[in-house]
Amino acid sequence: CPPCRQELPYFDTVARQNADKATILTVNVEDSTSQIEQFFSNSKVSFIVALDKNAQMTSSYATGYIPTTFFIDSQGIIRYIKVGAFANEKELQASLEELLDKERYT
Repeated sequence: CPPCRQELPYFDTVARQNADKATILTVNVEDSTSQIEQFFSNSKVSFIVALDKNAQMTSSYATGYIPTTFFIDSQGIIRYIKVGAFANEKELQASLEELLDKERYT
């Protein structure tokens, strides 16, 4: 989806900057493995790209909108859901920092 592609560079930068604090995992719900491989063949990204082949993630975390970002803490609890694309890298970084700060003090 175009908004998904728009925010990929934000995720890449934030993943690089926070590699020691967080793991970023993206889940593709629309494309085949070959389409994903072709898309990412020219760019090396710093996050994991997974394929939701059997729509398990889609049905478990259905929001009805893509992109949707879930911030999950180290205990596996969803702490924040962002529906729609991030406007910029700064917005994504701020959301991640807020989660990391909360986790640090709880």
